[in-house]
Amino acid sequence: MPRPSAGDNAHPPREDSDPHDSSSSESSRLIGWLDRENAARLLKFSLVGGLGIGVNWLFFELGFYLFDFLARRTAAICAYTLGLIVSIFTNFVLNDMWTWADRRKGGIRDWFHRLGKYYVSASVAGVVQVGISSLTLAWLWEPLGWMFPGWKPGMGLAVPAFDLAPRLGLLTGVACGMVINFLASHLWAFQDAEVDGARTDVER
Repeated sequence: MPRPSAGDNAHPPREDSDPHDSSSSESSRLIGWLDRENAARLLKFSLVGGLGIGVNWLFFELGFYLFDFLARRTAAICAYTLGLIVSIFTNFVLNDMWTWADRRKGGIRDWFHRLGKYYVSASVAGVVQVGISSLTLAWLWEPLGWMFPGWKPGMGLAVPAFDLAPRLGLLTGVACGMVINFLASHLWAFQDAEVDGARTDVER
């Protein structure tokens, strides 16, 4: 009986890999990641972000009033920035204490380290937010010219008419910035995985 040659053993036959299998595997990993505790984490982040929108809006209105002496569009940009700076800090505190409460915290130095990283990641998202808010204000919402007509429910109460364009610009920018902020926060700002450890943030 003939024996197999060395060349036969050097290159054993292998099945061709199907590119669809790898893409299907990546999709399965992504769905599995979203199905675990990260779905709850995303919900918490969204709730904190919703509160952050309220803080952002409050300080936007305050800034829009304080910067009234500036040109209208410049006042809106300054107010966007003020609301962003304040809401970043409040969102960090809530996310650190609640959304990523399972991550190792360390001491006060680690807290400031996380705060610094969060400000970097949130600032990148914030640049996107302010940019998109400003662009949609100039190119979309102002040309539409939508106004709130005012409301008089009676009993001497009245809500005056106001311009919707700066507010709609704010909401558009916040929505885009929130997606970027979540990914940066989960994968970097609140990371606690060790370099040589078996645990990784992607798996968590």
